[in-house]
Amino acid sequence: MKKILCTPLLLCHLFAFTQTKRSALNDSLIINKWVKAIVNLEGRYSYNKYQSQLYDSLRNRKINEKQFDSLMNIINQPPYLNAWASGTGIFIQKDSLYYLITAKHVLIDPSENYKDYVFRKLFIRENPTTTQNHYKPITIDKFGNTYLTDDYSLEIRVVNDTHPSGRSFAATSDYEDLIIISLNGCYNGKEVIKGLINKGYKPIDLRDIDTIGKNSSNEEIYSFGFPKESEVIQTKNLPRAMANWESDIETLPFVSKGRFVKNIPKTPFFEAEIFTYHGISGGPIVKNNKLIGITHGFALDTIYNNKILSGYLLYHSLFIKSSLIIPLLSKIESLELYVSPSEKFKR
Repeated sequence: MKKILCTPLLLCHLFAFTQTKRSALNDSLIINKWVKAIVNLEGRYSYNKYQSQLYDSLRNRKINEKQFDSLMNIINQPPYLNAWASGTGIFIQKDSLYYLITAKHVLIDPSENYKDYVFRKLFIRENPTTTQNHYKPITIDKFGNTYLTDDYSLEIRVVNDTHPSGRSFAATSDYEDLIIISLNGCYNGKEVIKGLINKGYKPIDLRDIDTIGKNSSNEEIYSFGFPKESEVIQTKNLPRAMANWESDIETLPFVSKGRFVKNIPKTPFFEAEIFTYHGISGGPIVKNNKLIGITHGFALDTIYNNKILSGYLLYHSLFIKSSLIIPLLSKIESLELYVSPSEKFKR
């Protein structure tokens, strides 16, 4: 009788152990794949809007030349000089073309003089979990110019031409909050693509995107991204010349698990219970190793002691449905942004 009782108990323990081991293995496979497909984007503010306002004030005699020079000098000094915003992007490949997907609000430069202008200068921060051989020696020539031996630039110079066919990106409305940069359409995109691959990043492809969107409540999901401030592991002391084309910040990706809550009807969003924070915007939400959404932002205001705490949320957040990605990729293709740009803008 004891043998009969022990057998099912042993099987139960073995099954539980197998399930735990399988779950851990599944976590490892998913995490290893997606941390190599995300990048930490840093956008440098241009402050063109404020410079234009200062020129207008000088022309209209609201300020004198001395005041103008003083204010312009402030903009060209820290903390304004090289001030940045950050977010998360997803590296994706379609055929021989490469793109970065993120939330639109991550890339729009609010200091620009034009609406919907993407940061003209974007950097991809170093990430030791994917970067290979990032301690390369710095060489200095007789003129004082500094170089990293056998290294590729991770500075993205975005084409912001006012005509859509001249841009290196395609975006949805502010409400849908999605943008895709064509790396092949950037000035130095060919070098950036080689740099990412050389440093160990691995793009996802269209097969990794869930285009059906059949999700159910309480299904397990993963979030990947670079939360602002907390993801910074060190700041490099770069020579001034290098600081113009490379970020001095090294970061680590953040991974969290949560659950799908619900689709929001007649909107491009779904709701989930999972950790989000500034800087994770634009990062992937993954279910069953498929991209089901992009981090957008907070969903609801939290009520505490009968008071609404705007923007302070415990767990609920909004995410952009992945079904918006393929149509936006098609929009880039229809504009033919990628027609021989690497040759056209060859450095």
